Amino acid sequence: MNIYGGPICACCGETNLFFLTFDHINGGGRKHILEIGHPNLGGWLRRNNYPDGYRVLCANCNSGRAMVGGVCPHQVYYSCVDTQNYSK
Repeated sequence: MNIYGGPICACCGETNLFFLTFDHINGGGRKHILEIGHPNLGGWLRRNNYPDGYRVLCANCNSGRAMVGGVCPHQVYYSCVDTQNYSK
């Protein structure tokens, strides 16, 4: 993970290794996983000398990007919400 900025989510700063994943910066992750034939992206990255175009995100930010059209919900919602006074 160090090659892609270290064991920290590039969006929210999460550092728990159990939550961290690799992200396709320009999208296309689902298609790429189908092309390589298995979900072990970390192994593929290592075997391919850690190519550009990837970063570390936590699972929430990574799946959130997929649900919000390529933008993490942190960037969409929290930029315009007063998080000090936000309640669910």
